[in-house]
Amino acid sequence: MIFYRLAAVVVFVLLFSICITGIMFSCKPDEDNIAPEITILEPMAGSIYAVKDTIHLSAIFSDNNEIKSIKVTLIDSENRPMLAPISVDLPSNPFSLISDYPITDSLLKSGSYELQFQAFDGVNTTNVFVKIAITELQKKFLYPIIVTQNATNLVSAYSYSPNGWTKFFNQQGDYVGSAVNSPHQQFYISGVSKSNLTAWSLKEKRVLWTRPALNYPHGHWFESVSYQDPLLYVSYYEGYISSFDKSGNALFNTEITTPYYPLNSCMAGNFIAAALRNKENKSSALGIYYGQGGALKSLKNAVPFIVSLLPLGENRVLTFGNRNGSGFINLYRIADDLFTEIKEVPNDSLCEVAAMDADNYFISGRQRVYWFRYSNNSLVVFADGIAKAHLACEFLNQQVYIGSGKKISVYNFPQGNPEELLNLPDSLLAIHLLYNK
Repeated sequence: MIFYRLAAVVVFVLLFSICITGIMFSCKPDEDNIAPEITILEPMAGSIYAVKDTIHLSAIFSDNNEIKSIKVTLIDSENRPMLAPISVDLPSNPFSLISDYPITDSLLKSGSYELQFQAFDGVNTTNVFVKIAITELQKKFLYPIIVTQNATNLVSAYSYSPNGWTKFFNQQGDYVGSAVNSPHQQFYISGVSKSNLTAWSLKEKRVLWTRPALNYPHGHWFESVSYQDPLLYVSYYEGYISSFDKSGNALFNTEITTPYYPLNSCMAGNFIAAALRNKENKSSALGIYYGQGGALKSLKNAVPFIVSLLPLGENRVLTFGNRNGSGFINLYRIADDLFTEIKEVPNDSLCEVAAMDADNYFISGRQRVYWFRYSNNSLVVFADGIAKAHLACEFLNQQVYIGSGKKISVYNFPQGNPEELLNLPDSLLAIHLLYNK
């Protein structure tokens, strides 16, 4: 009997201890249940800014214990960050933030945005939002850029100002293509096998990144360079097209379509359209690839040799090519896989094409420049006596740049009158037009 009473006492003591311990733990306060405080002094809610303006920030962050980090981010209506945040790790407590926040993204659209002020103390996070408005940057034409080559195979790039041409890039070797990225003020240039693919910052005046040319026995590596916002597309003789972002990161390659290799290409909606050439018999084809991942969707054989192709809406592509001594303009409909001839240019060869808009196109031939209007399928001579011209269309001021040899003539559109003559330092290879976004 005594044994059972002692056992009962022991059990009671144990249970009592457990209860007391549970009560003690349940009553223990949280490590920190007080969130940081944020007082915003600037900007005021409803402030209006323009792209390229600077937002002046002034705010006080405080906490009962310590602050681990603070951050200010411009976000859109869907809470997506629009600019890189301003952040401070392990600031003092309290901390007064006084900083400039420049609106550097030239592509921001007009609309309502918010500045998200955030503080974190290791446990609790406080967010305070200030609504502001931003007006987008109006698109402006800045200046033309040309690529030239002299007798010693020195390939150079120049920008134009009222004081004339200024050289900003040189490469000794060969040339296959170039492109301009206006939103990020970048210039791209490549050779075939003797010169690298190079990205040049027009703002910082320096090389941003390169991709080396590989010296294969067949003498080919790069085949074409083109830019369509937001990506650079580079064609390779090995049979694929690579896409690069502005930092030079390769995103994906298109499928290799043996025995073809790609030349020039363009994006049409969610698809990549590319002019293809057969390595074995030199025949031409049109390849359509999915823009996500690059798998082949369609292959059209026995088409004219395509010198240029341009998107016409999201599911159509205009191709400009040559066959049997004549030029041909064709329309390809991606949705129903139809390739249709819409215009023949008899007894001439098409050399280069530039688009003023989705209806008006300029095409250089052996000795003249044509104006092709898609809506009424008309073709007329726009400028005569100019051999195998290089072209560019400045759509804001409605001007056509037509260059050959060591000069460029600038024509107004649609009148077709020459407005300016630009003399060049060397023989012209390409004309590009740079905008502010």
